[in-house]
Amino acid sequence: MRRGGGALLPERADLPRCTFLGVVLAVHLLIQAYGLLYTSAINTGWIIGFIPVTIAIGAYLLGQQRLNRTGWSGVMVGTAGVALVTAIAPREFARAHFGDLLQIGSCLTWAVYTLAAARPNARSGVLRVTTFGMAVAAAISSLVAVTRGGVSGVLTPQSLTAIVFLGVICSGVAYYLWFAAIERHGPARVGALLYVEPFVALLTGAVLLHEHVTINAIGAGCSSC
Repeated sequence: MRRGGGALLPERADLPRCTFLGVVLAVHLLIQAYGLLYTSAINTGWIIGFIPVTIAIGAYLLGQQRLNRTGWSGVMVGTAGVALVTAIAPREFARAHFGDLLQIGSCLTWAVYTLAAARPNARSGVLRVTTFGMAVAAAISSLVAVTRGGVSGVLTPQSLTAIVFLGVICSGVAYYLWFAAIERHGPARVGALLYVEPFVALLTGAVLLHEHVTINAIGAGCSSC
């Protein structure tokens, strides 16, 4: 399907995998959103810093990259850091360990999404694959929201702005830039940049959400990064 000389959809051979990517992305987003009901944004940010480890292990298992002694040492340190983070429950969340477990699950789904997108991105292009996958994820997420009673009341300007920001900037633009960078530099190198995210989450969680920051959490988070 084309419009103005440019293809709108991924190549036909990539459609099944792109559909799978959309399903994985939907599961990933739903897990993260649900997990935030039970644990803090700060804990979530530290746990997300574990994603480079899951990507490195996945790439190793798929034969996409090798892990030397330094790499395996990084895996062990990152795993220990996440264990420390999840051992410290935020005092304002009664079921924080359950929420932390969900966020660990989202690290796995994001690794699957990143590694499975390599082939269709190379053949169909990052923009088409990302757009198609997000469309599938948006349809699934909307269906879940409606059937599970997640849509209620009237949208306020503030909530509508948040939805647009999350959808366009945090999802659309960010995911496109993520895969464009991976296409150019590879998953291992780009994945390492996620170590910056926990510190952004720490700052925004403390300033915007007034979440409690403990010395133990900072120390454990730094270990995972």
